[in-house]
Amino acid sequence: LPGHQYEVRLNIDEQKLIHWDKSFSQQNDFIQGVIKTIFPTVDISSNGRIANSIRDFVQSPEGVEKLKGLGVQGVEYGRWDTVVPDPTRNFAVFDEHLIEIVAFEGRDKAHRIC
Repeated sequence: LPGHQYEVRLNIDEQKLIHWDKSFSQQNDFIQGVIKTIFPTVDISSNGRIANSIRDFVQSPEGVEKLKGLGVQGVEYGRWDTVVPDPTRNFAVFDEHLIEIVAFEGRDKAHRIC
């Protein structure tokens, strides 16, 4: 598909990202605290991906706003469309102001023609 390629800088604190493909126990202390605040009955002993427990909440605008209000900056996840492990990292960032475009189609931002 034709499209555009951007290079971006994410001005995020990785400790404030939910790691979608990891279990609750593999989340850092900050994220565990946020999840316990929102879901006091979450099964913290589960080895399943955190996505299985909070998917609907995170995919709703209200859920994103609640997470932002508690300091969560986004979600990190692997490729969902393949069973082959993928070394790339993907991000859903909740606040557009944390994303800085540094290059467009291989040109640095200073030389970009709109």
